[in-house]
Amino acid sequence: MTAWGKSTVSVQPPFHDCTGEGSGLAGELTCEFDDFPAGKRVSLFVIVAARVVKNFPAGGTTDLLLTWTISPGGGSDTNQANNSTSHKIVVCGIASKDSRCKNAK
Repeated sequence: MTAWGKSTVSVQPPFHDCTGEGSGLAGELTCEFDDFPAGKRVSLFVIVAARVVKNFPAGGTTDLLLTWTISPGGGSDTNQANNSTSHKIVVCGIASKDSRCKNAK
């Protein structure tokens, strides 16, 4: 189970007026943003909490996939290829034999 909300989101300009929340396995965060000058780099910091359910198998694994997409509304974008990214977090049971869990803490 996962959860996040407005209090777990920290943004820098040009992002502002963020709304949304997530619970269970899905959610959506929407932030407005002003003009993004070419080459500008900013951070969008989100804390996502996850809790393994009581009957999660000791030998089990599951993936928590976080995907980010920036969708310009009305403006033009000269490089749409850099508008999304994702990060996979592997959740390991205490007795998992999955090789991705080898160095889990």
